[in-house]
Amino acid sequence: MLTPTFSIEQDDNFLILTIEAKFANVGETEIEYSDTDFVFSSSPYFLRLHLPSPVIEDESGTAKYDSDKGVFTVTVPKKNKGEHFEGLDMITQLLRPQKASARPLVEEIDDEEENEKEGESDEEEEDELDTVGDELLVDQTAHEGNEESVLDEESKEYGYGFGWRRRGVLERLKDEIGKLIDLEDPENTKIEERKIKSALRDRKKFNDEHYLADSFDPDDMLEEILRWKMEKNEKSDITHDDKERMKELPNKKLPLLSCEETYAVSLSLVDILFAYAYDQRMNMGESSVESSWTYSTLSPSLSSLTRWKNGKEAVQAAARRALVYPLYRTWNLVEKVFDDLKEIVKRGRSSIVHSLCVIHSELAVGGDFRYLLNELIITDLLIWTQSVEGEVIERLEKEIREIKLTKESIGLDLDNLEMEAKMAMMRMSGEGETDSDDE
Repeated sequence: MLTPTFSIEQDDNFLILTIEAKFANVGETEIEYSDTDFVFSSSPYFLRLHLPSPVIEDESGTAKYDSDKGVFTVTVPKKNKGEHFEGLDMITQLLRPQKASARPLVEEIDDEEENEKEGESDEEEEDELDTVGDELLVDQTAHEGNEESVLDEESKEYGYGFGWRRRGVLERLKDEIGKLIDLEDPENTKIEERKIKSALRDRKKFNDEHYLADSFDPDDMLEEILRWKMEKNEKSDITHDDKERMKELPNKKLPLLSCEETYAVSLSLVDILFAYAYDQRMNMGESSVESSWTYSTLSPSLSSLTRWKNGKEAVQAAARRALVYPLYRTWNLVEKVFDDLKEIVKRGRSSIVHSLCVIHSELAVGGDFRYLLNELIITDLLIWTQSVEGEVIERLEKEIREIKLTKESIGLDLDNLEMEAKMAMMRMSGEGETDSDDE
């Protein structure tokens, strides 16, 4: 069965679902909703949504089909009139069960209950629509406990990927992936050492002349990039392409994170979104064939599998890499990108999810095995961001907003470098004037 693309709007009394199903068998379409469940079935499509708040089936609900567009419009009454439903653009979250539930393996039943159940067997067959996908509601982790606990012990020092719980993946693929990861031996490099190694590598790669040329003699393209302003979408940042991508994400159970781990995962958004903001500004709101390279290079969370202690060190590391590796390397550009980052996070969950969807799509086709970064981090991060508590995103926004990014904090000695360059230019200018007077 195919999962159709859909969107949900709302007013005080209704949810308005738009379902794209151009190949639907309209005569066999079934639509049911109750409490927090919504089910749409019209071969070859099947859609089951887990709503954030309850709805009710009554005579005010409607369903219409536009045969020209191949679109169903379903109006669903809210149970509590005036209630605002949160997260209706978080597609993956709507497709996932909200709570795990499973019946006891053994139940005591009396004879009367047993007879009733036998009489209901035929009805159960007719209710197949209601049970399709129910297996997704069952928590099936009973046999994984020992393996996960061992993995957690290893990952405390050497893990990587989402939540720093993965091991062995990069070792198996080391001959194929080449320089996807900056670390020489990522499997055996401790988490706490990675950001140190990344910073040392950045300082070694920093090119004084390139930085000074962009700073004191910017070309026309760089000037245009610096003038560019991010578009503002007051309604939602989620696009049709984002919805298509989110509905295809795996229905997987993410690891249970502690408060400390949740904070650390949220910090990985900082440098990843910084890399995205840099790429958006470089391409003035579009993506390019170089986008996947930009993400995988400017973000230490991707390039060095780092874990941050606070947002400030994440911003500083991403800013430093923006002065070392890409085409344009100037402090003015870094400041603009940092402002863009703050704006992306300020707009909230939808803006962050949209950014991650773009990153996910570009890495998937970017070559050089960059799709592995989706498998390791971005896919899970995209799923997680849709469902994490709003307080986590609010805290992240506040922390980023209060960060003061300075040249001194980057660790590249930019102030002294610029001062020496200015003095050299003054000497050259003075020598030129002296030569002119002599003539």
